[in-house]
Amino acid sequence: MSGMAKSMELSPVGRADVENEMEEMVSGVLKQARIPTMGRKLIVEASTPGHYPGLLWERFGVKNMPPLSVEEQAASIVECVRAGAAAIHCHQRDPSAPYNYDTNAFKSMRPELLAEIFETAYREVDFVPLNHAWYPRDWQEMEDTDYVTPTRKLLELGKGNRYIQGNVIMALAGTYRRKGFLSSFHSARSMVEGIAFLEENHVKPLVACHVDYLTWFKNSVMDAGVFKTRLHMNIEDGKHNVDRIFADPESYLNIVSSLELVKKLVPDCTIGLQTGGRNWLPTTIFGIMLGADLVRIGIEDQFWAYPHRDEIVKNPADSVRKVVQIARMLGREIATSDEARQILGIKVTSAGVGRP
Repeated sequence: MSGMAKSMELSPVGRADVENEMEEMVSGVLKQARIPTMGRKLIVEASTPGHYPGLLWERFGVKNMPPLSVEEQAASIVECVRAGAAAIHCHQRDPSAPYNYDTNAFKSMRPELLAEIFETAYREVDFVPLNHAWYPRDWQEMEDTDYVTPTRKLLELGKGNRYIQGNVIMALAGTYRRKGFLSSFHSARSMVEGIAFLEENHVKPLVACHVDYLTWFKNSVMDAGVFKTRLHMNIEDGKHNVDRIFADPESYLNIVSSLELVKKLVPDCTIGLQTGGRNWLPTTIFGIMLGADLVRIGIEDQFWAYPHRDEIVKNPADSVRKVVQIARMLGREIATSDEARQILGIKVTSAGVGRP
């Protein structure tokens, strides 16, 4: 009887025997180590104004999309940055071609136009310009890509990398080739030449990859020894007509597969996730949970707002706000523009951008 009475004595927090038992039950949980997967800061990259023609939004009754004038395009960038985007991916639009820049491609892709849009936005915010700066050497034949000429022009305009701090390397073609503006005219030779020029001029090569072509890219480009800095690999699932995320639960399984394949091929790299199609939102969040270093949000291949509704994205900044809010609720901190440059290993070479 005395032993029982002693075990039932009251401590300052309750019965001693119950407290001892509960402490034993939870001691394993309390001793668990932190799980570092979401411990790194997340770079949010906003795509605006995107490459979709305006008629697509008009079909759904949405006016003034995408932004068209220089001022509107710059204002959209500013809004995305203030919503939490540290980086910007801009498909600059020629204001004289309101519906489809493919019909006026060269004018839309002019470095001078991009510099004007970015300079207008820089008056209000800082951001990391991660862009396309390439076009075919022959606009008629579309046979190969020139990464050097448009990048050099942007560097000249910015007296350094003010307008281009990252350039997309389209490593998604493999050996499959066909003619056409959005087709596979990115040869290994052009990539090697372009990457060498980018590395030399402090422009981060951003490898846009579909996992189907990872080994081709390694054999044809990486093994050439052209990369001098840490690689950055952007996984593109559900984008540009390559769709591995159109159904559940396969969407999530494929995201896991893509991330792990990249990690196995390039163990020490930063990884971005750029999804599209109906399932872009939940797969983007899944990538954030799996520790992706960067996610692209906006209006490039992200037309539908939700996978289960027929709502459309009416403003890229709305998508940025949504993803930033969810990421913060999950405990992931959002990188600033300077932090994004540090994560990606980008050195600013122009005055008046980022750190002095």
